[in-house]
Amino acid sequence: MTNHPKLTYRNEGRGGTVLYTDLISSISFDFEFGAGNCVAILFIPDESAWATSTGRKLQERSAIIDFLARQCLQDQLSSGYFRIYDRYIELFRHE
Repeated sequence: MTNHPKLTYRNEGRGGTVLYTDLISSISFDFEFGAGNCVAILFIPDESAWATSTGRKLQERSAIIDFLARQCLQDQLSSGYFRIYDRYIELFRHE
């Protein structure tokens, strides 16, 4: 069985939410629009808060966050890159 994750975006002024949905559950991630080359900052629970905040196993965190970063970049920017940190993901556009 393939998981088939997808993202849904909701803009609310200077930020909003990205909803990650797969066959197991849905997880909502808040984001804020960035400045300069940083287009957006997505907030993610760190490892110690992951299971409680998302209801998902810590072992799933890396794959979910990687999908979130790559798919947001593909959906929102024609050319760019991302950086993943412990509590957030930054999306950048190339100049």
